[in-house]
Amino acid sequence: MTDLFERGPTDEPGLRFYASGLPWHLPGPRGTLSDLLDGAARRYGRRAALSAAGSRTGFRDLRRAAARVAPALTRLGLRRGDHVALLLPPSGVRGIVVGTAALLAGVHHVPAPGGDPPGALRAARRHAPTVLVATPADLRRLLRRPAHEHEALATVRTVVTAPLDPSTGERLRAPLDARVVETYGPAAAGVALANPLTADARPGTAGPALPGTRARIAVEGFPEVDVLPGHAGELLLRGPRIGDLAGLRGRPAGDGWLRTGRLAVRGPDGSVTLLDDGDGRGGAAPRHRRRRPAGRGRRPGAAPRRGRRGRRCAAPPRRPAGPVLSPG
Repeated sequence: MTDLFERGPTDEPGLRFYASGLPWHLPGPRGTLSDLLDGAARRYGRRAALSAAGSRTGFRDLRRAAARVAPALTRLGLRRGDHVALLLPPSGVRGIVVGTAALLAGVHHVPAPGGDPPGALRAARRHAPTVLVATPADLRRLLRRPAHEHEALATVRTVVTAPLDPSTGERLRAPLDARVVETYGPAAAGVALANPLTADARPGTAGPALPGTRARIAVEGFPEVDVLPGHAGELLLRGPRIGDLAGLRGRPAGDGWLRTGRLAVRGPDGSVTLLDDGDGRGGAAPRHRRRRPAGRGRRPGAAPRRGRRGRRCAAPPRRPAGPVLSPG
């Protein structure tokens, strides 16, 4: 029993990650990360892999989203051994999806300690990333840091974010010699809309739908009716990696269209402009409350409620429906 907890052969590099006192002969997975994700997706399917902000993401959806983002990172020019900085909540669905996609692409992902701009600048100063992924809100906080701290981002060549307002876009392009790629997609679906990496990109928009993904603008409250060209409505998405998001509530069942709850308008070239907060917090469809029938909640034959002076009390105003989840 004295040699049970001794370290194993030196030709097993993975043993250095074993905790002290852990037997070296315990079996461990021998496949790659991609194999592990594929096996978990086949075995567990829709069972919850992630749970955040009232939404659950299944193993299959996590695998699909990561597999969709990984080639996009490669198209940005990332190669094996490069670093991508993530200024995203590390425990959020979006941060986990992008981090997993970076591992699938063979690049190093550099999460920001604490998930704040100072932590991201310290990590960038140490690892020299070439790609920065951040939300518009975090970019605005990053730009409020002293100008000399922005030198830590000198190696960044591409910034991936959600659609930016014109002011933030100009302030971001001034200190950084980097291209800005504006995209949008519900957290559990990866990227659904993206500006091209060419001169055809339209700043301030989410860009057109990616190949294999369809986007349409529907009348608010009537997802089966499209708006007239140039008019605003709710953004609906459909595609092979979007139609199976069981973790997002509020999607009409059976038709395959995901209601994002985002107000948007589509231009003649297919580029989609988001008209609400612009922070790329894609989520589920708005929650529609059922109207209570008149008189429900009172005893049959009971008189209406009256105030102190005998006047009838007006019904309290209903709160407008909001998105079910908004991952950070």
